[in-house]
Amino acid sequence: MKTRSEEPVPVESTHALRQVRENVEVPICVGERHHTRWDFVLVDNELADFIMSDVTWTGGISEIKKIATMAEAYYIPISPHDAGGPINVLAEAHAMASVPNHYRVETWRARLNAYDVMIDHPLDIRADKIYLSDRPGLGIEMDKDYMRAHVACN
Repeated sequence: MKTRSEEPVPVESTHALRQVRENVEVPICVGERHHTRWDFVLVDNELADFIMSDVTWTGGISEIKKIATMAEAYYIPISPHDAGGPINVLAEAHAMASVPNHYRVETWRARLNAYDVMIDHPLDIRADKIYLSDRPGLGIEMDKDYMRAHVACN
């Protein structure tokens, strides 16, 4: 049986997040499971040290930029969450290119170039930075042959 202190903090509970804030001294990062800018009103309550919103889950580049602007007003850095894939990573990189409080793009891959097999144009990764292409859109197209060959069958 779990005790009250072992249960995860519900993402929607600012009350629970305030209890965490008051009882731990480590920086708090929130947002991976928040989906709208209204979910991020917690920045006004000083409940987060970092915001980690996701461009695909929040509704796109325009919405993640609005969230970043809200966080900027409170001097909170934003580090977008990578739900997995080159489109997500590049959309976040494009959005963050004009965000002054951008910290870094989070990814679950140790090497972003692992995505290159899925796309028509390799990612330009130098040291720990993503360099944006001057190609149209996000700068890539998905490799349809690769995608067809790697469809997961359940």
